[in-house]
Amino acid sequence: MRGFSAEDTLAAGEYKCQKCKTSPQCHRSLRVTRFPPVLVVHLKRFTYGMFGSQKLNQRISFPLSDLDISPLCTGISDMPPLPHYDLFAVAHHSGSAYGGHYTAHCRSPNNGQWYMFNDSRVSPAESFDIVTSTAYVLFYIRRRKSHL
Repeated sequence: MRGFSAEDTLAAGEYKCQKCKTSPQCHRSLRVTRFPPVLVVHLKRFTYGMFGSQKLNQRISFPLSDLDISPLCTGISDMPPLPHYDLFAVAHHSGSAYGGHYTAHCRSPNNGQWYMFNDSRVSPAESFDIVTSTAYVLFYIRRRKSHL
């Protein structure tokens, strides 16, 4: 999450002021000011360069439970305690930037079992199958305060 929310310097000309029409040096960063009930994290899996699009296949570690987003929080009025999040689904992309296949893992709210969704097939999965280099979009649900 530190890398996801780290301050980034925009390239020259990437931002243009609407009033003065100049392109000042700018920085951007991610900060959470309210806790959403569902947190969606989109991992950057594609990059665009002079030779076209490329797929990024690095394995990124992420927690299946107890995600703490406090390092991203600023100006939160309802501290403490800060809510934590539990993963309930992951969308995966396998293939290249020019073609591929999407699958998903979802955790049942009834029994906590993970399932793998692949086109018309649904099969049980293990938690160690979830964190892979194909993870693309992570879906977290906020814990209720009674679970903290």
